[in-house]
Amino acid sequence: MSSAPVLERAVKLSGNRISAETLGQRLEVDAAQDADLLTIRVVDSTATGAAQLANAVPTAYNKVLGQQSRARSRDMVRQLRNIQSPLKTRLAEIDANLAGRPDNPVLRAQLAAVAAIGGPKQAQVAENRCRTQQSGAAG
Repeated sequence: MSSAPVLERAVKLSGNRISAETLGQRLEVDAAQDADLLTIRVVDSTATGAAQLANAVPTAYNKVLGQQSRARSRDMVRQLRNIQSPLKTRLAEIDANLAGRPDNPVLRAQLAAVAAIGGPKQAQVAENRCRTQQSGAAG
């Protein structure tokens, strides 16, 4: 609640009347021991100003938390895509090799291993590919 990003956002939300540093000095946050409850107090020259600043802090916290969460999610998606791309390439290579040798147990095992990294759905797709290629070679 009292991190620099939260304080800066709270100051903006309250109209930039004080600095984030001043808000940090005037802010007091207490957590209840027996409940999920925070008490937020801010000292200001007026009751209205104190209430405005105290109300801005949890709003700012939620906004900063959401922003951080979205940034982490974007980073995770980027990492997953970086993993997925070489796997797709490897799957395509194995598929191409299996087209000429559908009964090759090594290629089938490689396909299953690479597909398993992609999760259960990808593994099922790979199994269906093997069956299709085997039946195509048999027919």
